[in-house]
This record gives sequence, C-alpha cells and structure tokens, in this order.
Amino acid sequence: MLLPEIERLKHVRLERGLTYHHLARVCGLADASVVYKLLRGLTQPRETTLYRIRQYLDAGDKGRREARVAHEPRRGGRTTEAPDAA
Repeated sequence: MLLPEIERLKHVRLERGLTYHHLARVCGLADASVVYKLLRGLTQPRETTLYRIRQYLDAGDKGRREARVAHEPRRGGRTTEAPDAA
C-alpha cells in the first residue's frame, strides 16, 4: 500500500496529464524511472526528491514555471538556484 502522500501526488500527476518524463525533467531528476518507481511505491523516496515533486505538483501555474526554472539542470548535471524574491 502506498503512503497517502505518494498516492495523492500520483493522482495529481494523472489528473494533470503529466508524463513521468516531464515530471522528472522539470524537477531536475536523473530520469523518468525515478518518478515511476516513487509513484508506484517501488522505492523509498529521498526527502529532497519528494520535496521537488510535491513543490511542482502543488504550485499554481506561475509556481510551476518558477519551480521548473529553479530545478532545470545546467551543464554538468547541476541544478540552478532559485532566484531570490525581490
């Protein structure tokens, strides 16, 4: 049985029609299998991974764009830092 939080995130992903690949990309994860395994309950999620997915799925349209920019991989696989709020 999946944890209630994982089940909720899975439902939100399906409701919005997001693919595992898209979610992995916008959250700065290595590949879609990470998201697939997490949302299927096949692996114990790392807190940072769960936080990124939760942040993206729970944000409004503007927040999703900001979350995507904050986690887009740069060359070398590192993610960019979110800009400070002005």
